[in-house]
Amino acid sequence: MSDAPFTAPLPVLVVDDDEQQLRTLADILRRYGYAPHGASTGRCGLELMRNELPAPAIALIDLKLPDMDGMEVVGEVRRRSPATEVVVLTGHASVESAVGALRQQSYDYLIKPVAPDRLVDTLARAGDRWLRRAAEDALRQGEERFRRLIEGIGDVVFLLDADLTVDYVTPSVQRVLGVAPGDVTGRPVTGLFASADGADASALVRRLLMHDPGTPFEVRARHRGGEVRLLQATVSGAPGGGTVLTARDVTEQRRLERQALQAHRLDSIGRLAGGIAHDFNNLLTVIVGACDLALDEMEGPARERLRDIQLAADRAARLTRQLLQFARREPGEPRVFALNDLTRDLDPLLRRVLGAHVEVEQVLAEQPVRVLADPAQIEQVIVNLAINGRDAMPGGGRLTMRVDRVDLEGEIARRHPGMSRGGYARLIVEDSGVGMDEDVRARACEPFFTTKDVGSGLGLAICYGIVRQAQGSIVLESAPGRGTRVEVILPLASEPGVAGADAELHAALPRGSETILLVEDDAAVRGTTMLLLGRLGYRVVAARTGAEALDLLARAPDDFDLLMADIAMAQVSRPQVVAAARALRPDLGVLYLSGYHAGTERSARAATADPLLAKPFTATALAHAVREALAARRA
Repeated sequence: MSDAPFTAPLPVLVVDDDEQQLRTLADILRRYGYAPHGASTGRCGLELMRNELPAPAIALIDLKLPDMDGMEVVGEVRRRSPATEVVVLTGHASVESAVGALRQQSYDYLIKPVAPDRLVDTLARAGDRWLRRAAEDALRQGEERFRRLIEGIGDVVFLLDADLTVDYVTPSVQRVLGVAPGDVTGRPVTGLFASADGADASALVRRLLMHDPGTPFEVRARHRGGEVRLLQATVSGAPGGGTVLTARDVTEQRRLERQALQAHRLDSIGRLAGGIAHDFNNLLTVIVGACDLALDEMEGPARERLRDIQLAADRAARLTRQLLQFARREPGEPRVFALNDLTRDLDPLLRRVLGAHVEVEQVLAEQPVRVLADPAQIEQVIVNLAINGRDAMPGGGRLTMRVDRVDLEGEIARRHPGMSRGGYARLIVEDSGVGMDEDVRARACEPFFTTKDVGSGLGLAICYGIVRQAQGSIVLESAPGRGTRVEVILPLASEPGVAGADAELHAALPRGSETILLVEDDAAVRGTTMLLLGRLGYRVVAARTGAEALDLLARAPDDFDLLMADIAMAQVSRPQVVAAARALRPDLGVLYLSGYHAGTERSARAATADPLLAKPFTATALAHAVREALAARRA
């Protein structure tokens, strides 16, 4: 006899009602390296399998047991542990018992008394079979785990031969490129890709494989649905020859990176705008104020030139406010104005921006179509829509703008669901360009979505936000080859708009004789403001800094009725100056000046109810602001 060929004890279940036979079998098994577990009845043997030995490698079962039929025990063992190799023992051999053992898929059939050599040999062969089956099961389980792992990988893994032909590709290619693995196998892998920088993908793969395996590179691949996907790939050598190419879909990641970059750029624009707005509005204050002063002194043709300068300065001020609103997402300054007049005034600007190859047609209502909104923001809507139309007509075409009044009913109500019934102002911008397909049209108003190679993708998104903020609605209608039609509706305003610039110039301005302490560090603004206030009848004392103003107040606090101070002060902060000034004179009026706008101004004076005058300001705005501040003086 030879020792059993096992390196670890195999568990063996022995079921025999003869106690002496049970001990003998256990001794033989231990001698040859097995781990026997004995039971004298069938139920005891099954109880061992339930509690201590759930899956024995081998089971030696006597057919004649006191409590159960041996074949019944064999069947239950097989049911509980299909991998267990069953060896039947019997002292009463018969054809029926042998056939029964075979039906229960027993490994062998031994007749008592069994020679030790025969027993050990049978156990050795049963153990070999159990180990082989266990190894096969482990292999199958490993293959199944590997299959699930491969199928769950988001990256696409290609196994390539020497010609870079696909021998195998993971199932994830279906998700990434929309093609089945079988459609890719046997094809050159580089036929699927184009290098992101335009280089030959095949040459790039070979060069990296030879000189710098593992270095990431980017390639483009077209999804079966037509969408271009951006993949980050690496190549390396495969065991036994060939190449492994791993590709990860980074399309969404790159899109998010672009969005983050755009957001960073917007934040930079906001910081830049905030940094230059104060100084720029100081310059405009001088220009506007000087024009007001000159217009009172001049007649003839030169007066019209001054009006042109004043209008240009007003447009520059609105552009500055628009930049701050766009970059900082500040709320607008709504007022009542005529939408058709605003559109008409933009015509010269639009013709210059759109170029000679775009024919611009305006069809505007004759009567005023008044809305309540921020004119600068509505200008931005019109300009953005016009520029989008121009970009959709690279070879030239026609851009049509219409403004009219409509009642929200019928087809118009269907196009603008959720809007209340009533009268609306309608703006239509229509181009004869290439148009949009359904997917592009559905995403056109999403932030950062763009079909252009260069651009923020914010044009239509900003238009949508502005229109919704004004309680309006915007609808796009487009089809490939049929151009694009954008319809904007805004609630009509029943009140008339503010007076025009000419009426403002000739209106009687409120005047006064009080003494004003003006704090302004910009010499040009300081001088112009002093002249304007002097024309209105006020006595003005000027200071360059807050510290200088407090020194003047300390000398004669009762001489001053109003403190006019820029929000941004040097040396001493605005709150300190105002607090110290009112400590000297509790009923002192305060009027703030600022080169910032909207939310920036409001946050700067959040702790006070004193009025604020935004730069640049006209003589009319200055006159009314001064009277308001004097009327609000504390008792």
